[in-house]
Amino acid sequence: MTADRNRITLWKILLSTFFPYLEDSYKIFHDIFNERSLFAELKRNHARDLSWERILTAINFGARIPDDYVNKIRDQILALSSALSVGSEDEKLGILKEHFLREMVAFWGSILIARETKNQRFISRLATFESKRFNSIMTLIIKDRDIFSAIAELEPGKGLSVLTLLTYIAKQLRLRVREFSYGNIQTRRAFGVHFLDYIECAPTRSGSWKLINKIIKEGYVLFSVPIASGIIDKESRDVIRLLESAVSITIKKKVEELISYENLDIPEWVTDMAIKALRYYESLVPKEALVDEGEKYWPPCMRAIIGEIRAGRSLPHQARFAITTFLHAIGWSEEEMLDLYRNFPDFDEEKARYQIKHITGQVSGKIYSVPSCETMLSYGYCFRGSDELNLCSSVKHPMQYYQRAIRILNKEINKRKKEQRPSKDRN
Repeated sequence: MTADRNRITLWKILLSTFFPYLEDSYKIFHDIFNERSLFAELKRNHARDLSWERILTAINFGARIPDDYVNKIRDQILALSSALSVGSEDEKLGILKEHFLREMVAFWGSILIARETKNQRFISRLATFESKRFNSIMTLIIKDRDIFSAIAELEPGKGLSVLTLLTYIAKQLRLRVREFSYGNIQTRRAFGVHFLDYIECAPTRSGSWKLINKIIKEGYVLFSVPIASGIIDKESRDVIRLLESAVSITIKKKVEELISYENLDIPEWVTDMAIKALRYYESLVPKEALVDEGEKYWPPCMRAIIGEIRAGRSLPHQARFAITTFLHAIGWSEEEMLDLYRNFPDFDEEKARYQIKHITGQVSGKIYSVPSCETMLSYGYCFRGSDELNLCSSVKHPMQYYQRAIRILNKEINKRKKEQRPSKDRN
């Protein structure tokens, strides 16, 4: 192995095999395949089938990663690790190269397909799948001692801890992270994420994720994580969730970067696959949702949320809860809400239907109220600056806004009726 290859350990190649969007993945490709070009590989016949399989998986799964899919990956990791337990370094590298090449081609082919669609909802679907897939695999690696030990054995010299693994992946996703001691406790360490990266990647701005509720040291938000594998507690899940968000952001940035290259010489099959994939995706997720005819009179916060939903963006739980309570309050049916929520990149009909039933009292027995203006402000969803009716300053609740806006609508309707009514002079 060359000097360049010496810095690339087997466990890093293994990680890039399952997470081909890591920063090192492209460098690893060039180091272990010498003069071969990844772009040239994408023009080979096998790239079309591998990419199509991955993009179909992303469309069909979205945010819902089945257990059997994760179990299959577990078997793959164990099988690879077993094969890597014997033989010379060159033989081990040869085993990894085959799997690594296949995953790199499949991933980057799917990225090119998404790029060619130029459809933000489609791109979000792919980013959501990759990020949720990451969450499932990372949880598996840390929780399953057999898996973690198998990976750790690929770095026998220095040893591999959970913190080392999380730190490496975070840096690969361009997050600024640092390790801090965790008091006198020897079994845990503090995983620090720079507060600016934390703000960008935090899944929500409320509850335990509020910056004011976190421990901050030297500009880093701290998470207590165990050193040993086999433990997945709340802090560990939060770190993985944060990295999941970073994966989604990374995928979208990669697609956007490729879109900016107008004269990119893409393989011939990509355009056909993009048309086919987008057509299939839109057959599952309708382009348009049912729209309430009085939407222009909705409070700005609810209009902002529904705008983000139609744009195909993923939203935090609080925003989804708020819009569901509001739509139920103004008379939307369960099916109408589901049609709208199909725009979510992580849409799961079974889960969405249950949540609607729970919020509207069909399951819980309690009909949840629309959050107040103060609560919407704490969620980060107060948009009174876009209040064209100038009602926000005089109300304290979105439903109060809606009721006053409907009065304005009714007055306009009555006015139009009077204008259309024949005068006595014409009779």
